[in-house]
Amino acid sequence: LCAYNLNAPAAPPDVDRVEYFLTKSREGYCDSFAAAMTILCRYAGIPARMVSGFAPGRVDQVSGQYDIRDRDKHMWTEVYLSGIGWVPFDATADARDVTPSRGVLGRGTRFFAKWARTQGPLTRGALLVVALLIVVVAWTELGDRRNRSRVSGGGLSPEKRAVAIAYESACRSLVPLGLRRADDTSLQEHLRASVGFLRDPCPAGAKALAALTSVAESAFYSGKPISPADVGRAEQAARDLAAALRACGPVLRSLRDRSEPGSKRRKFWS
Repeated sequence: LCAYNLNAPAAPPDVDRVEYFLTKSREGYCDSFAAAMTILCRYAGIPARMVSGFAPGRVDQVSGQYDIRDRDKHMWTEVYLSGIGWVPFDATADARDVTPSRGVLGRGTRFFAKWARTQGPLTRGALLVVALLIVVVAWTELGDRRNRSRVSGGGLSPEKRAVAIAYESACRSLVPLGLRRADDTSLQEHLRASVGFLRDPCPAGAKALAALTSVAESAFYSGKPISPADVGRAEQAARDLAAALRACGPVLRSLRDRSEPGSKRRKFWS
């Protein structure tokens, strides 16, 4: 059986990719599975075609609409059945996932090095030039950041730093509710997810978080100067959120426990 692996090695340039997937590596991701099923169906005399698109993604709790991202891209096979038409089949649906959770960078480097050795001298020379350019750009950027840090004390003005502290404090207070903000989540995405949870049981908390997010977005993305009054609004909003969460603690704990039936109970507030 073939296994699903997002870090599967690429087929050598002189080898048929489907044959390599089915007989050698036996590991690949959705395009390998879809291509293999399409070819095998055609060998059996069954009309088949590959289809690319997007999985449904996740439903936004506030708008009720689907939130679809690049990671939701997918590829599958459609088989033509007489009297029915084109019917979708996803060959990856029951495949065992062997994608490594650790050491991905090291494996990717080895795969890239193996691929580079199979290329001609012009390709390897171009790769070397690109790598040198990346090093130069990275070194220049790091130097600029070090200079900015020395001049401005870490790259943030005192006002922006105060807003950042208030916002991070608010984010920490939401973690016990299962509302941890991921690194790839924007301020607005985190706000929508949190408001969807807080809106009915704790409207004061939802309102305070919205006010704090508005100040934080203005501080970090608008380019406008931040005044002491803005800092005051951010810090007050953080205090209001903390007070609202304490007041609504029992209800929020109950909702959290119902939404995570298998989770370990944690202390809501220290």
